Amino acid sequence: EVEIIRKVKSQFCGDASGDVQPWDEAYFKGIIKSSAYEIDPT
Repeated sequence: EVEIIRKVKSQFCGDASGDVQPWDEAYFKGIIKSSAYEIDPT
């Protein structure tokens, strides 16, 4: 799960390291879920 979040963060932010901080988890899980169900996250 953390590896998936790391990959999404790397793609979304252009952050090559993809270091996942504790506050990133909920944010990127929301992005992953919204993209899976084609929901606009805004």
